[in-house]
Amino acid sequence: MRKFLIIILYTLISNFVFAQLSIYDLQYTTVSGDGSYPSLYNGQIITTEGIVTTTDYLGGRYFISSSEGGAWNGIFVYDNNYSPTIGDNVLITGLLTEYEGNTEIKNLTSFEV
Repeated sequence: MRKFLIIILYTLISNFVFAQLSIYDLQYTTVSGDGSYPSLYNGQIITTEGIVTTTDYLGGRYFISSSEGGAWNGIFVYDNNYSPTIGDNVLITGLLTEYEGNTEIKNLTSFEV
């Protein structure tokens, strides 16, 4: 019984700590910060999923978007270690940062098509 409780507790904590966030969650904010409206997750390791919409931007980097599309549903992936193709649905983990008022994901630690 004790092992069962430990497994349940570990599963609950893992799902909370390593929760996948939508691109909208990463992008949308009403907090102006320095006027550039930085993501509330700036500087954090995040996991998100999206469809590759643009490739080979700035030397192999790309954009992903949620399937819903629209405002706040796209994000730049500043990483050229992986080469997805347009239309790939990717699940990525990396560092969320702000660069000149733009939200981007870099230093990927996980990439899955």
